[in-house]
Parts: sequence; C-alpha cells; structure tokens
Amino acid sequence: MISVIVIWALIGVGLGTYFSVFVLVPASALCLAIVAVVGVIETVDVWSIAVAMLVGTTMLHLGYLMGSLVHVLVSGHAEDRSDEQAMPHKLILGSDRPRGR
Repeated sequence: MISVIVIWALIGVGLGTYFSVFVLVPASALCLAIVAVVGVIETVDVWSIAVAMLVGTTMLHLGYLMGSLVHVLVSGHAEDRSDEQAMPHKLILGSDRPRGR
C-alpha cells in the first residue's frame, strides 16, 4: 500500500509540474484501471481494491497539487512574466498571436 501511495504521488508531482489540470481526468482513469487490474491479478478482495483505488487517485491529486505549487514557486508568477514566457505552448500553436506580428 505504501508503494501505491508513493508512486501515484510522484506521478502526480510530475503531472503537476508540466501539465494543466485537465490531465487529471485521463490520469485518474488510468490510475483506477491499473490499480483494479493489479488487484484482480493478485486476487485481492473487492474492498481492498476499492481502498487502493481511492488512495491512489487521492495521492495522484495531492501530488498534482504539490507539483503545481513547486512549479509556481520555481518559475514565479505568470503575471510577473511577459506573455511569451508565461505560455510558450500558445506561441508554438499560434492561437493567441496577433495577426500583425
């Protein structure tokens, strides 16, 4: 159980550092599926699988929160930077670039 907590928390920190909050939906679904499959393979009872699923997704979300906080603390606030530094992915896609540039 401790390994589940640590692994999903570290995955959450990694996701929180690099991705927006919308990545939590597929990551949570993947977490639930992996924990369920491992529980079925190890022939664990249903309640243990349910608790492991709950703990895994909770730690994923808490890890995401910690990763987001680390990202904000390391890179600074988005308001302090110019728009090009705050959102480089939008510059690559060109979605918010004015036509005059």
